Amino acid sequence: MSYVYETQYNSPNFTEGYNSRKYLIIHWWDDPAKNPTYEGSIATLMNPTRQASAHYVATGTGRRVACLVSPDDTAWHAGAYPPAYNVNPDSIGIECDPRCRPEDYDVVAELIANIRSAYGDLPLKRHSDFVNTQCPGNWDLVRLDAIARTKDGSGDWGVVTDIKPPVVTITVTKVVYDDLVAWKTKGIALEAQVKILNANVTALTKSLNTANAEIARLKALPPQVVIQEKIVEKIVIKEVPIGFDQLSLGELLSEAFRKLFKIK
Repeated sequence: MSYVYETQYNSPNFTEGYNSRKYLIIHWWDDPAKNPTYEGSIATLMNPTRQASAHYVATGTGRRVACLVSPDDTAWHAGAYPPAYNVNPDSIGIECDPRCRPEDYDVVAELIANIRSAYGDLPLKRHSDFVNTQCPGNWDLVRLDAIARTKDGSGDWGVVTDIKPPVVTITVTKVVYDDLVAWKTKGIALEAQVKILNANVTALTKSLNTANAEIARLKALPPQVVIQEKIVEKIVIKEVPIGFDQLSLGELLSEAFRKLFKIK
C-alpha cells in the first residue's frame, strides 16, 4: 500500500542544513484523550510563535503523511534540554497519530522504510530517550521497526498530492475622500466638513475593525488556506491613491487636510 504524501507545507521553524541523520525519533501529537487532530498538529508545527516543528506528520486516517521540513534540514522536534545534548541536528522527527491503530503503524512503518531507503538503516528512538517526556506515548518501537522491515521502501514516497486549498476572500470597504475636494469648492464651512469627516472616520474605523477581526480569524486557520484581499474602493485624495499600508489613519486624515487647505 501507499500513502497520500502532502508537500504543500513549509514550516518556518527549522535550521537550514546541519542534519547528520543518525536517528529517526518517534513522537506523538499529544495525549489521545485530548482528541488531537492531524490538521491541528500541522497547524501547531507551522506556527512561528511555537518554535517547534517536525519533518513529518503521519496518520492512518486517509493514509496521510505531511512533510513540513526537508530531511536535509534540522527540524526543532527533540530540543535541547539539559542534561541531554541537542539531538535535532542528528535526527529526523516523525509526529505520529497517538491512537496507535494498526493503520497508523502501517503508514508510519511505510514512511520509515522510504526514509531508510534514502538515508540508510537509521535506528528508531523515542522522544523520551532523550528528554523527560511521555512522548511518544504508547507507540511500540519494536513492533513499528518489525513492520517497517516488511516494506520495500524503494518506490515513490507515496502519492504526491496537488491539493487545491480553499480560497477565502476578505472584502475591505475603504472611504473615498474625493467629496472633500467638492466640499471646499462649494465653500461649506469647516465645522460642517469636520462633522462629515468624523462620520466617515467612524464608518472607516468600524470597517477596519471588522476586517482586522476577520484577518485574525483567518490567520488561526490551517496554513493551506489562501487569503485573497478584494479592495472595493480606494482611498483617493485629489486623485492620489493612498493605501492603509502606507499611512496610518491619523496620518491619512492629516494628509487630507493638508492637501485640501494647502497647509505645508
